[in-house]
Amino acid sequence: MLEPASDAGAEQVFLAVFAGEPGPTPESLLPNVREPILALWGDSDPWTPVDSGAHPGTLRSRYHDNFTLEVVPNTGHCPHDER
Repeated sequence: MLEPASDAGAEQVFLAVFAGEPGPTPESLLPNVREPILALWGDSDPWTPVDSGAHPGTLRSRYHDNFTLEVVPNTGHCPHDER
């Protein structure tokens, strides 16, 4: 996550993301998805722990009938970048 922060214009992007409206919640969107969902979640995510975060990944199956959660070992908040 540190390397992209060095890009030109990164400061403005980060400020816009963190100051902007949060948008719809996953709970409000998941019931509308018709396709199967595969979620990858890092077991070492410091910001949104899979079992106790603001939106615990372990609860997502309550909102979608075909939801699979794969917890990636030794991985933080960005499994798609880390593994």
